[in-house]
Amino acid sequence: ALRDWMLEVRDTGFLPEAELHRRRGNDSPYDMAHDEARYPLRQILEAAELASMRGTGDEQRLVRLLSASDPAIRYWGVIGFAVRGSETAKRRLPELRRLLDDPNPSVQIAAAEFVGQYGNTEDLERAMDVLLEYGNLEKHGLFEALAALNAVDALGERARPFRKSIAALPARKKGIPRRLSNYVPRLLEHIADHWNELSNDSLP
Repeated sequence: ALRDWMLEVRDTGFLPEAELHRRRGNDSPYDMAHDEARYPLRQILEAAELASMRGTGDEQRLVRLLSASDPAIRYWGVIGFAVRGSETAKRRLPELRRLLDDPNPSVQIAAAEFVGQYGNTEDLERAMDVLLEYGNLEKHGLFEALAALNAVDALGERARPFRKSIAALPARKKGIPRRLSNYVPRLLEHIADHWNELSNDSLP
């Protein structure tokens, strides 16, 4: 019943925030959601369901999601591997590395968090290149920056060697609505405070 209701109301919750705004352009989220060409909800919902099932024997189905034409489906493919734990994640690193060059920002950012978490030092550097790029408000939109910085936050200690580059990211940009203007500064402050707490905890 819930699934039918989500399909009926064209629930936009299956798109990352940045992707929602990219797809809608100057239209309202409602108008975008009711345009099947821009929002093929049934296929995206099926990908989200597969991603969250954690069943055995579905890895090849998830791999196929990674090459789907719709970026929201590729995004859910990344999420599907991320929730399956480190053993599966490390086995699928080659497929996820390729998505660091995906043309869609939301897919790139999700892949960067995954590769940064489970990859080697070189993987981490490539992943952080992606996250520092999209975390730059002067070069990208607010929602891309928030997604990238949330990924940095999720990486925790693994991102710490890049703290100077992260601290140098712009916190504000003209044109962002006032009600949203504090999101990036607060997130940057939260990341810095977390690392400071860890440093203090390690003192004798």
